[in-house]
Amino acid sequence: MKTVIINASPKTESGASTRIASILMKFLTKETDCLLLSASSSSEKIAQELKDAKAVIWVFPLYVDSIPSHLLALMEKLGPQIFGQGINPMVYAVINCGFWEAAHNRLALDQMRYFADQAHLPWGSAVALGGGGATEIGPLWLFHRNMTKAMAHLASQVLQSQSGPDVMVEINLPRPLYKLAANLRWRFLAFQNGLAQKDLFRRPQ
Repeated sequence: MKTVIINASPKTESGASTRIASILMKFLTKETDCLLLSASSSSEKIAQELKDAKAVIWVFPLYVDSIPSHLLALMEKLGPQIFGQGINPMVYAVINCGFWEAAHNRLALDQMRYFADQAHLPWGSAVALGGGGATEIGPLWLFHRNMTKAMAHLASQVLQSQSGPDVMVEINLPRPLYKLAANLRWRFLAFQNGLAQKDLFRRPQ
């Protein structure tokens, strides 16, 4: 069995999607061959790899309540290349957003379902993660138990070629504390870049 994981984040080296994909792969690689691709790969290459794949998992961040524009462009090219070609891996998705509430990912999730439907590919399921941008903080067992459990369950579905309900998962940190930590981080980043706190509230003229 071959599973193709496509990291569709612009930050292919250090972003949250990269970290999430690596966690997912730990649950998959013992029982399946995993191929990790970037959304910067050509649609022709991805279509070629999908020919003998049982599953494709799209891992990406939420951008302006939607899928990233470069991923949309890729899917617009990929759809016609795989339609009617006997390419039918089951489609799964893992979407992460910086908001605490995972429900912000709903529109992007619907877009992925629409892509699968238009390409005549079977839909597996999706995991929508809230607080995904905080995957670099703390041990997984403390702040990211929900995410780790969801990745293990998704891997089980992939290995068994099963579909299931989409899942919304939040970080294991109360919303007020998450908001406080996020605000402090923005202030720290401003300081690192030589900006004052008031600069965070500037608006275009």
